[in-house]
Amino acid sequence: MTPVFAMIHSDRFSDALAFLQELPNDVENDPDVLLVRAMLLAHSGKTADAEDACARLLLIDELNASAHHVLALCRETAADIERAMEHNR
Repeated sequence: MTPVFAMIHSDRFSDALAFLQELPNDVENDPDVLLVRAMLLAHSGKTADAEDACARLLLIDELNASAHHVLALCRETAADIERAMEHNR
């Protein structure tokens, strides 16, 4: 993940997302990879894809606060304030 964080630090979000998409399938369901992918997708305006990544992460760790935070941001973007507040709880 070091290259991904370096790209994020350099504001190269598209490159970081592309790098994550090229990772081997065996790390595809790694919670850290899913979370970073979700954050990058949300930042890129791809909120439906970000929500999908969060849903996969929550299947692994249903209490993952960061995944709920990203979902809240996505729901807020969609003007679904009620669901955003649910995820923020």
